[in-house]
This record gives sequence, structure tokens and C-alpha cells, in this order.
Amino acid sequence: MGLDNLTTMRANVNFMLENRDDLADSVFDRWINWTYIQICNPGVARHRALQTNFTIALATGDIDYDIRSTTIGFQLAGIQQVVYIDGTSATDHTLTRRKLRASHDIRTIAARPFSQGPPHKYTLQGENGDNQGLIIDSQPTAAENLNLLLVDCWRYPDILSAGGDVTVLPPAWDEVIQVGAAWRGWRDQNQPDRAAEMKQQFAEMTQTLLTMTDVDAEDWETRFEVNLQPYQTDARG
Repeated sequence: MGLDNLTTMRANVNFMLENRDDLADSVFDRWINWTYIQICNPGVARHRALQTNFTIALATGDIDYDIRSTTIGFQLAGIQQVVYIDGTSATDHTLTRRKLRASHDIRTIAARPFSQGPPHKYTLQGENGDNQGLIIDSQPTAAENLNLLLVDCWRYPDILSAGGDVTVLPPAWDEVIQVGAAWRGWRDQNQPDRAAEMKQQFAEMTQTLLTMTDVDAEDWETRFEVNLQPYQTDARG
């Protein structure tokens, strides 16, 4: 959990913007939350606090399964793995399990006739809207009906809205979020030089935290250079 609550973050960001008195709290909240969501994207950093999972019960003949936030209970940020369980219990580790192969192009699954039986591959379709789904490459038969897919994934956090709200991340990320919010503040105030300075600090601080983070051997791919360019045109920030 973070240490700085939203009220403190607003004040700190405003200090970095040289104490503006013409900006509403909602403006600071937008900059802060845009940055918070950005660094919680697993493409930037894979935070253990946001790791979770959910299960999908297979149904005879169905290949498309609803994974909208209204169905799984949170907004999906990214999938780590999907495991087929030959049974109806995710906690029974005596059951046979097999990791499904991910396909990043739906055409590799949809362009050929579907087989029947347990799945071997999956792909995603749509965004976090009315059409988001997980598609498997085989039609379950009666033998697979109600067997499970265990989806290990990352979720997005709830946005900060009340003054006392804190992030779900370790406290070291508080300052990163505030510097990132100040970058957005200077950018939106049409101060490109100040924005560039804050953006550079934001990138360096993010990279430092990623480098210092202890990760398990299987998670070495989480270490990479921070690329902020895609987020400059993101509608959220």
C-alpha cells in the first residue's frame, strides 16, 4: 500500500507545478490517475499486488467465453497464462493440468474448422467492453463440460477518488506517480520544456524501481527499458 493519500499527492503535484491556484482537484486527480493506471499496465511493470486469477467453466460446444469486467469482477490488464484443468475444482492439484498456448491473432484459430475435445490454444477478442471474450480452439464435448480454465492475470486498480485513498503499490511508487502527474500537468499547460524535464525524471525513476525490484527467475522478462511514447497519445493521459 502507498503512504501518500490522494490529498497529499494533489499538494505535491501542485508544488511541482509551482503552486497553481487556478486548478480544481478534479484536474489533479485526472493526471494522478492517468499515471497510476499507466504504471499498473503489465507492459510497464508487473506488480504482484495486481496479480490475480479467475476460472471459466467450459460448456459443451462453446468456444467463446465472456471476460468483461462485469463478469469477472475487475478490469483485466493482461493475461499471464491460461491452464486447462481436467476437472471442476481449481484447488484440487491431483487433477491433470495443461497450459494452453496463446495465439495473438484470432485468425489462427477461427480460420480453420474447430476440433472437439479439450482446448490447446486460446486467443482474446475485443477490449474491456461489450465484446471482450476469450476464445478457445476446440469445442468441449460432454466429457469436458464444466471442466475449468484457470486464468492467471493482472488487473487494473480502482482509481483514486476520495482524499484518503492510497494506491495498492509499495510506497516507493508514490513519488513516481506524482512526478508523472506533474509531467502531464506541464504538458497540458502547454509548457513543453518543463514537461520534457518531468517526463525524463518519470522515466528514470520508473526504470530505477524496475531495476531494484527483486523478481523470481521465471519473471526475468519483466525487466525492460521504459518506453513512454505510446502513452502520449493515450486518450486517458
